[in-house]
Amino acid sequence: MIASKFPDWNDFKAKSNGACRDRFEDLCRMLFCNDLGIDQGSLVTIKNQAGNETELVYCNNKKIGFQCKFFDHQLNLQEFKDSSYMM
Repeated sequence: MIASKFPDWNDFKAKSNGACRDRFEDLCRMLFCNDLGIDQGSLVTIKNQAGNETELVYCNNKKIGFQCKFFDHQLNLQEFKDSSYMM
C-alpha cells in the first residue's frame, strides 16, 4: 500500500509563487465562504486592515468575520496581538 502524503507548509510555499500571504488569505477566504455557504464574490475585502479581512457578514442573526495571518518566521505573540482586534 502506498502511503498518502498530505501537503505541508513547504508545499504551500512552493506553490504560492512568492505570494504566500496573499495565497493564504485566499485560502482562508475560500474556507470561510465554503463553511458559511457564502458566495465569495459577495464579500467586500478590506486590504491591509488590522482587523477582519472582509466586511462582516450576517449568519444566523450574528455578525461574523474572519482574520488570517501568515507568518514566514517564528510567531511573536505580541506581533500577533498588535495585528488583531476584538469587536
